[in-house]
Amino acid sequence: MKFHLLRFFAVAAALAFLAVGVGLFVLFRDHEFKTLVRVQESQNVALARALANGIWAEFGPYVMTADRLGPAELRDSATVKKIDTNVASFARGLPVHKVKIYHLSGLTVYSSELAQIGESRADNAGFRMAVDRRLPASKLSFRNTFSAFSGEKASVHLVETYVPIEGAGRALEGVFEIYTEVNAGVRQIEISTAWVGSVLAVGLGLLYGILIFLVRHSSRVIAAQYRELDEREAKLRVARDQADAANRAKSEFLATVSHHLRTPLNAIIGFSQIILRRSDKAAADDKSQEYVAGILKSGQGLLAMIDDILDIAAIDAGTIRLDVAPVDAAALVPECVQRLASEAEEKAVTVEIELAPALPQLNADKKRLAQILVNLLSNAIKFSPTGGRVRLTANLDAEGGYFFSVRDTGVGMDAASIEKAQQPFGRITTPFLRTSEASGLGLSLAKSFVDLHGGRLEIDSAPGRGTIVAVRFPPERTVR
Repeated sequence: MKFHLLRFFAVAAALAFLAVGVGLFVLFRDHEFKTLVRVQESQNVALARALANGIWAEFGPYVMTADRLGPAELRDSATVKKIDTNVASFARGLPVHKVKIYHLSGLTVYSSELAQIGESRADNAGFRMAVDRRLPASKLSFRNTFSAFSGEKASVHLVETYVPIEGAGRALEGVFEIYTEVNAGVRQIEISTAWVGSVLAVGLGLLYGILIFLVRHSSRVIAAQYRELDEREAKLRVARDQADAANRAKSEFLATVSHHLRTPLNAIIGFSQIILRRSDKAAADDKSQEYVAGILKSGQGLLAMIDDILDIAAIDAGTIRLDVAPVDAAALVPECVQRLASEAEEKAVTVEIELAPALPQLNADKKRLAQILVNLLSNAIKFSPTGGRVRLTANLDAEGGYFFSVRDTGVGMDAASIEKAQQPFGRITTPFLRTSEASGLGLSLAKSFVDLHGGRLEIDSAPGRGTIVAVRFPPERTVR
């Protein structure tokens, strides 16, 4: 991965730097040549006007009427020869290599290269700008050979400028074209552009090298981080597998231990029940009856806890299955309340039942539904003060789904306690409950069984105002 990233960046960055470098070089070079042309144009305009000041008064009328003459007549004209003498004298010692004078129609009235006299430049863009817009127009050109005042020139860079000539009253009377040599300026530009190109190449090359170094370093860091992440993920997978194995082992251990405990507990409970039902139990002293009742109650409580542990293990293992069938909830609710009658009586807690009339049947696992209701009622009784009240309600909600709620008058719970109570073995203590009385399994099991039915368990509680635990089943479980 590091190699591909570095290679991609190296190619992309090289292309980008090359494009930027070439672009900057071209822009600089173009700017320098435009500056050269602009500066030389201003000089050519000054030269043209200086020349016009010297000859236009004498030769201007001839130029303005020369369109009546043919090329041969113009070349043989004595006036043209005088113009040539004056222009050559003017150009002596100046970098001016050629001068042309045009009639406003584009006719070449005079050229220091006599063979060009009589030609038309009417369609030339520079000439048209000078005539139509009265603005000088220049361009840079290179000639391998060029006919100058001093003879043939080789390898000459020239700036050619068309200059409008105005007479009295700013009337346009003619156009001059001045050719000046700029070899020295071009050489200077070539030197400066070469220097700038070298600086750009070195600077961009150094920057490119620094970026490549940084990217290579970053690639190594990223690769190291990926390796570290892979190692962490591998360790996490191992830890997860170990945790899963530990959970499976725990569940298997709980199931095995619970199975071995159930057999003797069933025997203890059975024998206790037999003793209590003896026909001659009246003859037994009150203490023995009390002891046997205590044994029976403790055994039943321990058996219920073992059953809860087995259910938790089955839920964790994903092996628990629901035996769904239509359940008469209106009949099941009183049965669940009756199971806890002795617990409620011990704490003098009043348990009330509120059933909506004509409740339909509920498609559910009857055993698990009973566990849900019994666990919620048991918790409500345990967490209620002596003389408290618990209300179990069964109804249909607005969508037609079954709705059970258990309300108590206990001390209530805060948000942290509500979260804790829904976790396996999450025990909550109150002034009305000894820690040893709560296994922390009841509410967690109830929630798991509700989830298996596709329902949801909701808790509304706050310190000082009791608790409402609501169970909602989806409407499709209601038998129509």
